[in-house]
Amino acid sequence: MSFPYDAAEHSPDQDTGRVEELRKALLTSAQFDDLAEPEPLVEGWLFRDSLAWLIGKPNAGKSLAALDLAGCVANGLPWHGHAIQQGEAVYVVAEGASGFKARVRAWEAQHGREMRVRFLFKSIDLVRDADALAAALREEFPAGVALVVIDTQARVTEGLEENSAKDMGTVVAAVDKIRSATGACVLMLHHTASGGDRLRGSTAIDGAADTILRANEQKDCHGMKLECTKQKDAPRPPALLLTVAQVDGSVVLTSSTGDHVQDPGTSSGNSSRILRSLAENPGISKTKLAKKAKGNYSANLDIIGDLLAAEEIRVDGRQLFPTHSPQDQGTTRELPGTPPSSPGSPPIRGDPGTGTRATRIPRSKNDKADTASSSKATVSPTPVPEHGRVPQRALGGL
Repeated sequence: MSFPYDAAEHSPDQDTGRVEELRKALLTSAQFDDLAEPEPLVEGWLFRDSLAWLIGKPNAGKSLAALDLAGCVANGLPWHGHAIQQGEAVYVVAEGASGFKARVRAWEAQHGREMRVRFLFKSIDLVRDADALAAALREEFPAGVALVVIDTQARVTEGLEENSAKDMGTVVAAVDKIRSATGACVLMLHHTASGGDRLRGSTAIDGAADTILRANEQKDCHGMKLECTKQKDAPRPPALLLTVAQVDGSVVLTSSTGDHVQDPGTSSGNSSRILRSLAENPGISKTKLAKKAKGNYSANLDIIGDLLAAEEIRVDGRQLFPTHSPQDQGTTRELPGTPPSSPGSPPIRGDPGTGTRATRIPRSKNDKADTASSSKATVSPTPVPEHGRVPQRALGGL
């Protein structure tokens, strides 16, 4: 026998203001058009206002990749051929702090500029300190933060059980507070499970992540393969092969695209075709340029990525512009002072603004960079023994 449902009888006293707030938040499918699209931070890889994890085995290069990402975001530099939305970047160093100074100086020498990332060298309890950290970031960066890196999850969640869905749920809630307060992409570094390639611990993390990136050591190119294994609201980008190279006693990442900065695809005329189309349509987006230029759309995207990496195309926000005048297109250029090509060596990258090789940045009036002396930051491949592994003294703590 059934009885009529009495809502008043079954519902406890409610906060009428909260009830009205939730009622007004109900959307129809027609209202979806008013919702904001995901906002790219690193084209194809990371998005603003999201939760992301970068995972890998110990010494796979997680910290090196995250530091490179942070430096490019803070300076608005294309990241290995992918457009960047420039913004404030914060790096929480909870592990391996002793090696960060050398890595930052090496990155600055490689790119010929200050890194501009803000670092927090302080032990934190993520669950306990999430509100305080979020408030500190709001006060320090009223306009918001683009990227917050936390290195590593294990060090900021000590005492919690990684395999517990309940404990990891509190971790997700903590990083979500930081995301909500800053509008940032919060990138957490974490290890993979022993003997596997998935994120270590409870699947609560996998379910909450908008993006999961994985770093794997690559013996054949003396570097790493970086791939996206989860992209919740966008297609996954193709994997990147990155080379580890030595600069001033530390290491940096370079794109595995050859020895010299040259015009890719000149022999077939593909890059010249793309550059001519861009010269006719300056300010166009990458996807629109790939569609407008003749040829295969996917192949055009790859060519545009190569041209960005070679600094033949410059990016402003999401708009692309030719770096050189149309009459210069189709020629091959090398950086001044670039040594002859040698098989297997990583590319030598210079300052996009000057076309010169990177030099060490002065620290004071008494520490001036001498571009004509041995203070030049020469990017050389990391020595690799016969068995192919990058020496752990160079990669230690990455």
